[in-house]
Amino acid sequence: MSVNETRVRFGGLPEFQVAYYSINEIDTIEDGLAGYYSWIYIPETKENISAGVVKKRNVISTVKEGFSNNYHGELVRREVGGLAIDDEDRFLKFQELMFAFSAPLYIGISNNLRSRLKTHKRQLAECYETWEAMEPDTDFRPIDSRNLDTDIESKCFGQRIARILQTEGLRLDELYIKCVRSEGGDDLKSNETILNKICAPPYGVR
Repeated sequence: MSVNETRVRFGGLPEFQVAYYSINEIDTIEDGLAGYYSWIYIPETKENISAGVVKKRNVISTVKEGFSNNYHGELVRREVGGLAIDDEDRFLKFQELMFAFSAPLYIGISNNLRSRLKTHKRQLAECYETWEAMEPDTDFRPIDSRNLDTDIESKCFGQRIARILQTEGLRLDELYIKCVRSEGGDDLKSNETILNKICAPPYGVR
């Protein structure tokens, strides 16, 4: 699959452009473009269909039971079955549907999409090779909002995504990026905050 740019217009909204890139096509992004991006997962083979990569593996929860009895701990995700697709034509259609409906793994902004995404890719590749040496809580450390669109943010992204890919047995080239360029005048950081709150990407900025 390769880069594709789609112009979208519906309702009373002005036309806007959504661009899709594989992780290996980041260099084709025009240099200097500001805007929004999201990372998504599209399985390359029938064997690599995974629900685990788009769901949080665990959640910290507190339950109150009247008076002063509180229970606090980690809820572990139960594995999902029924994901097998045997027919090749059906799988190709499934890939198309994933492009249309796949939930974002991560949403970010940058004043230079090409530069930031190249750094994301480099950090991700490094972490993918060394993930077993990471500390257990590495991918859950928060990012200060002041570090958005920085190398600190890129490294945290790489740690979070690399670990889940390795855990699920997936490859780096099963990651794709959607980009929407900024038309100027929009508040990138404010819009990103709202997008993360509404879309709740599992590896997004906390």
